[in-house]
Amino acid sequence: MKVVWVLGFLIFLGGLALPTKAQTPVDDPYARMNSQGDPFCGELDQPICFGGGTLDVTYADTEVDFVYCPGSADSNVTPCNSSPDLFSMNLDITGSPLGVAWQCQSDIWKDCSVSYDSIDNIWMFAFSGAGACIGPDGSATTCPGFMTPDEEAAYTKTPLVSEVPEPTPVILFGTGLILFFLAPRCRFLFLARA
Repeated sequence: MKVVWVLGFLIFLGGLALPTKAQTPVDDPYARMNSQGDPFCGELDQPICFGGGTLDVTYADTEVDFVYCPGSADSNVTPCNSSPDLFSMNLDITGSPLGVAWQCQSDIWKDCSVSYDSIDNIWMFAFSGAGACIGPDGSATTCPGFMTPDEEAAYTKTPLVSEVPEPTPVILFGTGLILFFLAPRCRFLFLARA
């Protein structure tokens, strides 16, 4: 009778694990540079004005919205100059934990190169080029290869999630229970044949 109660309790505990969805995040995040909408910058709760060159962010930043604003010299001054277009951009990420290998993706520029400065612990990304690329939703698209003045974009750090779902805890728990109760029976079957 005690075995039935113990088994019932174990099944109840396994049932509590039903709502969980197991997918393991992979440690290597993406640095994504994708176009946005609203072209205003410089005010409170608005994207920063980015004058071109290098955008400096920290590992703690999960998203940085910016508007390409030539002549702003990265200050929050508008209106922006009407030219030139931004054909390449650099992104530097400081403070990344050791052992993290970054990847990058953009729907603005086709090419992205990644390098690491181990002395200063800075991950450096260089975005450039036009052509076929992968959009933020994973579909094929065409990257224009430039940003026009007053165009908004965002850097976002997204962790990768394993494409292969892991077995849910209920399946693992049930398999363990089956093996737990079958192992003694199998042992007796093998001993009885000998």
